[in-house]
Amino acid sequence: MEVTPTLKKSLVLFPLLVVVLLGPGWVHSSLSQESQADRFYRQHIDPDNPFGNKTSYCDVMMWRRNINWYSCKKLNTFVHTSRATARAVCREKLTACRNGTVNCHKSRSSMRITQCNLKGGSKYPNCAYWSTQRTAHILVVCDGNSSKPIHFDSSV
Repeated sequence: MEVTPTLKKSLVLFPLLVVVLLGPGWVHSSLSQESQADRFYRQHIDPDNPFGNKTSYCDVMMWRRNINWYSCKKLNTFVHTSRATARAVCREKLTACRNGTVNCHKSRSSMRITQCNLKGGSKYPNCAYWSTQRTAHILVVCDGNSSKPIHFDSSV
């Protein structure tokens, strides 16, 4: 059987079309399979803080880290520390969380954080944020089995 130039082109372009059409599904699928700790690190830990004090930091990071999936998240906090330092918070004694339950751990020292607050009137997919940088102690909920942070509760 002779393969025509048109058929050759179709055979080359078909896999590319599949990747383009299924790509977003692969991203969503991989996010749904991540562990709670990996989700915590993706959504809250940024040791590098490559944007410094730029006001666009939150807009870029919320998009880059796939935090706004199908809707704009109203509030998110990035902690500018290493995974190891974030994990060490789980070794601190239990304390009350924002809702009053005593299953949070508070960092021993304050950390550099960037709080991202959704700007009023922002609508998905054009989520826009105010970026506020400060230092604060963080409160996290940890997985009892592996002592890894799995939920960012608040900063104080």
